[in-house]
Amino acid sequence: MPTRRENMVMTVNNDQNGLFNSDDKPITMRRGTASVCRTNSDCPSNAYCEHYSPPTGFGVCSCLQGHFMLTYNNTRDCIRFATAIGDFCQYDDQCQYLLSTDAECRDNSCQCREGTHYVERERRCYKTSYLGQYCRLTNNCIGDDTYCRDGICVCALGKHPNAGRNLCLPDVYLGEKCFRDEECITESSHCSDDECCCRVSHILNQARNQCLPIAGKLYDLCEEDLQCLHRVPYSRCHIGVQMNGDRVGKCTCANGFHEISYKCYPSVYLNGICEVDENCAINPDTVCINGRCRCADHMIEVDGQCSAATRNVLFSIQIIVLLGIKQLFLY
Repeated sequence: MPTRRENMVMTVNNDQNGLFNSDDKPITMRRGTASVCRTNSDCPSNAYCEHYSPPTGFGVCSCLQGHFMLTYNNTRDCIRFATAIGDFCQYDDQCQYLLSTDAECRDNSCQCREGTHYVERERRCYKTSYLGQYCRLTNNCIGDDTYCRDGICVCALGKHPNAGRNLCLPDVYLGEKCFRDEECITESSHCSDDECCCRVSHILNQARNQCLPIAGKLYDLCEEDLQCLHRVPYSRCHIGVQMNGDRVGKCTCANGFHEISYKCYPSVYLNGICEVDENCAINPDTVCINGRCRCADHMIEVDGQCSAATRNVLFSIQIIVLLGIKQLFLY
């Protein structure tokens, strides 16, 4: 769209009966096109002849309220300027007169240029800056509850950016009412049943202010017991100190339990009550027989331990011992 706007400046020589320009050369006026006038009919449409005091007989053509002088193809006209986005237009100048140079006439409608946006309270177009981007004015920052701080667009206190960084959302914490996932400010949380809670892959910590990742197996990293217990029964989070002094937690079996194939089982000693063979595995060569940890087949219990000696060997030893005792009594 054409954008050339011009104000014609002429002077009036009061000692003459004609019109002259600033070089004292006579001016030939065509009706309705001159800036210097005697009557309204000397001015373009949508303009009137404005006389100044003391009266000289001459005046200057001024546009009616809501209009401005536009020169296009050597023709001067008073054109109505736009006051809001969407107003009818024929030229870019109509939009830019009030809406700023970031406006343009597109399909006979005033619109903000690409990369700019309309600020309703100012009724002007401004270059668009998203959250985290450079800005000169708060009006550059797109979205409600945004402002320009130290040259960067940020959200107001108690708000945070959405994923598209074009909107500030209220900070909603765990257990508080929400409408969508993006409002939940706690890491790894989401909005479920109108309340912020931890995602299925995480679990609420004891302080109820964090979502901790659920451990998948023994020896995964952890901070609290609940992370381990969720998938590995009878486990706990053991916090150890590394060589560099850092405290690191790992999932291990709790006290009174032992590990077999990344699972934890209650530890049951020989002759103790058991449910499965794995309960007895803390002692080698023991199995769960009739609800008790017993020595496995072909094993015998000797001094609270399972021995590889067979029962026949043991019987033979017992016979030899008895015979030896008998011989002692005979002598």
